[in-house]
Amino acid sequence: MKTAVVFLADGFEELEALTPVDYLRRSHEVDVFTVAVPTAAMTDPYIVCSSHKIPLIADLCFDELKNEFKNSFFFFINKKILIFTIKRQEKKEKKFK
Repeated sequence: MKTAVVFLADGFEELEALTPVDYLRRSHEVDVFTVAVPTAAMTDPYIVCSSHKIPLIADLCFDELKNEFKNSFFFFINKKILIFTIKRQEKKEKKFK
């Protein structure tokens, strides 16, 4: 069975993030995991708040995913991109506060 991972960070759009998760899970052909991406504002490693302040409990926290795929070349490449994206988003949030 194939596996898909959906990364969720604070401020995600509910429809854009959860519709693909719902469709893939209903297909019963893909294992789908949601992963909470850590940000400075997070108080719980699993709980991510949407843009409308709706909390969502992710299947995995980022550290669990990191441990699960620690030997994966693909994960290490995307981890750098993901960290860069998080830092860029945090800079944008500081500008608007």
